[in-house]
Amino acid sequence: MHTFSKLVSFFSLVFVMSFLFLPLVHSFENNTVYLSSCSTLNETGKNYILTQDVISNDFVCFLVVSDYIVLDGNGHYIISNTSSISQGVKVNGRFNVTIHDLKVVGFGSGIFLGGGGSSYIHNNTISSSVDYGVFLLGSDNNLVAGNLLLDNDVGVFGTSHANNNIIFGNFFNNTLSSAIYLDNVGGNTISSNNIFDSGNAIFLSGVVTNMDFNKNYISGTSSFGYDVYSEADGSISFSDMFPFGKYQFSGNNLLTFKDSNFGQIKFLQPVSGSGNNLTDDIQIKDNSVTLKTSLNPGLNVPAQITLYGIGDRGFLNPVIKRNLVNCPSNVCTALTPLNAQNVIFNVTGFANPITTYRIGGNRTFNPNINPIGCYSKGGTCPDIY
Repeated sequence: MHTFSKLVSFFSLVFVMSFLFLPLVHSFENNTVYLSSCSTLNETGKNYILTQDVISNDFVCFLVVSDYIVLDGNGHYIISNTSSISQGVKVNGRFNVTIHDLKVVGFGSGIFLGGGGSSYIHNNTISSSVDYGVFLLGSDNNLVAGNLLLDNDVGVFGTSHANNNIIFGNFFNNTLSSAIYLDNVGGNTISSNNIFDSGNAIFLSGVVTNMDFNKNYISGTSSFGYDVYSEADGSISFSDMFPFGKYQFSGNNLLTFKDSNFGQIKFLQPVSGSGNNLTDDIQIKDNSVTLKTSLNPGLNVPAQITLYGIGDRGFLNPVIKRNLVNCPSNVCTALTPLNAQNVIFNVTGFANPITTYRIGGNRTFNPNINPIGCYSKGGTCPDIY
């Protein structure tokens, strides 16, 4: 898809998410405090609105010390004129805080959430952060959505059990180190982000559990970096992420790759190694999964394969095929009937340089099932690959 189309989809998703959260953002309209300088926000339930651009000489420009606060930047800038370890907005141990429509420039961390959680960070522009655009330190159940993160060292950094956060529909550009860096976290969903021209697009370390990356678009990653670099232990799922280029995996990981149209492959042992084109090395298509272990032998581990939409394709005695021949029973183990709508089977590995698994078998001619037809007098059609 062209970059313009990606941007249209991105802003459409942001609009929908913003609409869903309108009650959270605007519920305090009659309880408003206007700001014209850096301040401590300490009145629960207040809607703070910035009325002008601010040059900050403070270590923290806006310090949030109460729950249920809205900070509405009203399209204005806060620009750091102080230490590289400064923070544009600091929310420490607070819950249900909303920060939106704020332009944050040149701080050590643009927006910092430490502890607490259930906050909403959306529609902000965070740029030129010395360290992190958004820093989640042990903060849970937050939504970081629809932000522009530009020219930061790290776009979004989550660590110290920053769990169950959603990073959705953000636009990252020209990130020096890593657009999304997650360390010792769990249950996070990273979805529908656009990541352009980063050192690394995704960097994972420590112990990560139940991580879900889906429908993220990555382009222009540095030749010295990776679309995904993982030295993490834990379970990680990647769905509908195409194209997916340079990669490296190490650590005690359990990886799942999914195409929502065609199926998934769930590795049952840790995957290791590196390559230049993950989309090419792991291919999930209609009724097939192909791995190119000649390019990365570390992909040759046991796996569970699910093929979607198989059903009755007219096969006589359907079988699991490995590279066009029947897969030996000590290599392939069916976990469902082979004419089920979604067929699941285990394989012991991918030993050939290029290994493809699929469902096959001779077909009985039926124009409703096999529209290309065959004309066998015996009433069967050869297997179609």
